[in-house]
Amino acid sequence: PDIAHRAELVISPSSSLAICDYAADHDADLIVVGTHGRSGLVRMLVGSVAEQVVRYAPCATLVVRGPVANTFPAHLMVCTDFSPASAPAIEAAERLCRAFGAKVTLVHVLSARELEQRGGQAAREDLETQLAAALDLLHREHYSAPVQTSVLVASSVPHAIVAHADEIGADLAVVATHGRTGLKRMWIGSVSERVARHAGCSVL
Repeated sequence: PDIAHRAELVISPSSSLAICDYAADHDADLIVVGTHGRSGLVRMLVGSVAEQVVRYAPCATLVVRGPVANTFPAHLMVCTDFSPASAPAIEAAERLCRAFGAKVTLVHVLSARELEQRGGQAAREDLETQLAAALDLLHREHYSAPVQTSVLVASSVPHAIVAHADEIGADLAVVATHGRTGLKRMWIGSVSERVARHAGCSVL
């Protein structure tokens, strides 16, 4: 189909905020950015445009980890913490799966301490039940692609997500963001931002 292309030069002291403001002003549905994958002191001082866009974007953001294959995603890994904020990730995955016919791995990660606080193995079985309920969302609109579920126990949620995506060969990780800003975000960190920084695959 014919696609309208438009190129505009935007001059701003902040690349990331300019991108987010432009997306808001033009009612964008999706922002697509690449990432250099910087880490450590350089990333802290320079900042990451991709991470800041993920943090402030008014719409969904696709962080592309190149090179890009000339195929549609075949395996999506979708992350949920069962909160209302994570529901858009499942909804987005459901639409992508209907569009591309991809298979899905639905993942929940918790710390070993949290698992113990919740009651050990019984809590894990309860989480499996919650995952099954979340899975029902993927079957709306008669979605029928293969779906697997995993409950992971790890010391770091984002690192577990990144490692599991590598392990299962996911083409795309789908995560939601709570949109924290300021001091709370600096201390707690953002799972979505850290996944976008370290993932070996693209992240939505």
